[in-house]
Amino acid sequence: MKTARLFIGLRIVISTAITLVILLALVDLWALVPPAIVRFATWFQFLPSLVRAITAFGVLATGFLFVLGLTLVFGRVYCSFLCPLGAFMDWTISLRKKFHKQKFAYKKPEILRYIILAGVGASLLSGSMILANLLDPYSIFARSGQAIVRPLVIGLNNVLAHAGEAMGYYGIAPYPWRFVSLPVFAMIAAWLALVIWMAARHGRLYCNTLCPVGGLLGIFSKISVFKISISPDNCIQCGACARVCKASCMDHEQSNVDTSRCVMCLDCLTICPAEAVVFGGRVVEKKNISAPGRRGFLAMAALFLLGMLKRATGDEAFPDLRQNPVLAPQRSTQGLTPAPPGSLGREHFMSACTACHLCVAACPSQVIVPKLIAYGGQGLMMPGLAYDKGFCNYNCNACTRVCPAGAILPVGVEEKKRIQMGQAKFVKQNCVVVTQKTECVACAEHCPTGAVKIVRDGGPGLPQVDTEVCIGCGACEFACPAKPFKAIYVEGNHTHRRALPPKKGESVQTRVGDDFPF
Repeated sequence: MKTARLFIGLRIVISTAITLVILLALVDLWALVPPAIVRFATWFQFLPSLVRAITAFGVLATGFLFVLGLTLVFGRVYCSFLCPLGAFMDWTISLRKKFHKQKFAYKKPEILRYIILAGVGASLLSGSMILANLLDPYSIFARSGQAIVRPLVIGLNNVLAHAGEAMGYYGIAPYPWRFVSLPVFAMIAAWLALVIWMAARHGRLYCNTLCPVGGLLGIFSKISVFKISISPDNCIQCGACARVCKASCMDHEQSNVDTSRCVMCLDCLTICPAEAVVFGGRVVEKKNISAPGRRGFLAMAALFLLGMLKRATGDEAFPDLRQNPVLAPQRSTQGLTPAPPGSLGREHFMSACTACHLCVAACPSQVIVPKLIAYGGQGLMMPGLAYDKGFCNYNCNACTRVCPAGAILPVGVEEKKRIQMGQAKFVKQNCVVVTQKTECVACAEHCPTGAVKIVRDGGPGLPQVDTEVCIGCGACEFACPAKPFKAIYVEGNHTHRRALPPKKGESVQTRVGDDFPF
């Protein structure tokens, strides 16, 4: 009993710590949480780690192997110890119990979880991340924190900043308000509400019906070394274990535990008055017709291995989306939206992003934004660069340091400065120099590489773009005053390229002459 309580306390500490680290990373306006700490907390997240292994295997991609190893030994400890959404559901269940005594009961397992798991596997095989983005527990928690909790923190910060200014204290800087679009927010809030309702009414129902990670780990947990079991000789049929089981997997009448659904919360160990519930070696379980046997396990394993092989060999086809700009500002950009730096390009990004929005929270210029249906319908709530919101800071690589799925790979600042995400394109007919007969050098002034210069040919100067030097950061597009359509915009590259070194020794003033307007 004491050992069980010790492990429950350990579960609470570990799950709370990991959840809070991830949540703090999402609301960290001041860059206080070191990226290494964030990477450690997200290293355990199963689906991002698996996707990272498929696309770019390395040390950072071994987290899913660690989780599988734990599962084969101790069962689904990931769900109660390491999953932030699992911790959030436990908090919801505990809060519900404070207002209404909640009792659970054994329910027969359903095959829906395996159907969903097969659907996610088939989706990954086809090169689509839509189902994975929608159902991954880590991504649900992370984007909910970014879309709901982060604005609240920004609001509190700004209230304190303005209150401090009124009293002559300027130690708190106001943070610009920036929210996700209404459709994205509605999807995130609705899905989180569903998870909360399922947890409040039915405990870990989400984990054992809709969660693909829970479905896959449930298969492995059936052959785990240590399991929860009920001793029929000691059981007094009181049903206490079933009433506290959040996974509804304790069948006390048959002295059976469905280990494929048990999330190893260990609450049952402390509630049994006869100590009939034990945690030990393998037990002989009654055959469960709804759970897949050896053939089902091999089929699921083959499905994921085929997906890894297909992605590793690059056997994927993506249509040319040049006529279907995505995440492009409706009144400005006319081409493909660039994928974030470090993503190698649109194809790699779409094949690996789980839409957790950690890069959205990390971006100091807030140029990375999610869209409900992104990248020509191939991405659900995936983020991209929106240059009507800002531009990619030349000396920043924050997004490349936090991605747990390998959709955005780590790159140094100097390397990032040479990544060409896209190329600037000039539309003379939209330029205010032409339409309003006025001098303007906003695009050239804001270009960090000198790729945009002002050229005079017997009249007002017009921009000229050196596409070999341009990195597609969007500073020129963001600064362009032309309305309703920008005179200069960034056409994203399908695959990122390497730009030439930036121009040196030539200022905006020398390019436009003595009539520099700013």
